[in-house]
Amino acid sequence: MNCLFEYSDKTESFLLNNFNENQTHFINHKEINKIICEYPDLYVITKNNKFYRVDLKEGKLIFLDENVISATVIFATCNYLTQDHVVLNRKKLNNLPQLEQDDKFINFVTPGQLTCCFLLTEKGNVFIYGVNTYGIFGCKTIKNNNEITSFVKHTELEEKITSKIVDIKCGYSFCVIRCENGECYGSGYNYYVNMGITTKDELSGFTLLKDKVKQYGCGHFSSVFLTFDGDIYVCGKQDNGQFGTEFPLNGGLGVPLTKLKLNGIKM
Repeated sequence: MNCLFEYSDKTESFLLNNFNENQTHFINHKEINKIICEYPDLYVITKNNKFYRVDLKEGKLIFLDENVISATVIFATCNYLTQDHVVLNRKKLNNLPQLEQDDKFINFVTPGQLTCCFLLTEKGNVFIYGVNTYGIFGCKTIKNNNEITSFVKHTELEEKITSKIVDIKCGYSFCVIRCENGECYGSGYNYYVNMGITTKDELSGFTLLKDKVKQYGCGHFSSVFLTFDGDIYVCGKQDNGQFGTEFPLNGGLGVPLTKLKLNGIKM
């Protein structure tokens, strides 16, 4: 999966070290808001919501779109949300749902298999679109592998979760949401224990995974949770040493939700 981070002094240092004076004139690095890393390129969203691909090999900046709110890049495929449309797996979707006047979209995410997407609004409303592979939508009313051809509000989340939803992330075919109170819920593919639940290969409804979560991330078949206490919990496929030397490589099994030993390091 791609890596996304906010602009910071470290970002500025990275850009200055990787572009010479003749190349940086394409964009003022002070205007960068977010950078998405997807080898071998970088993708940039500026503070005025313009979306670019940075070709590191050629040293070129390629304009992609404007009014971009959020983006993910998977296997060099750009998927993103603008103020009036979504681009999903190279297909432009113009049928964005109508929001309340004082609400707006803040996040857009797609799982690794690129068959669906989630939209999150500032008020914590979630909209879904696409194929419900492995029950990733977590809806009782939508059967596995059924396709939704227009954006639908996820009303079942409102009924089940009382705290406001503030973030959504996806792995290859699973989704994890985080609430304002720090609770994380997950749904979808769980064969490698990638959501930490050891009793089911698939979660067909959003299930509580962890509480007191400050930040978190999802890989293709793994998840990482950072708590407000500074502890890190990991779960899922450990085939390339993702969780460090504390765990043996076990590509065919999966690590249950486990607290990392940080040897005195406080996050």
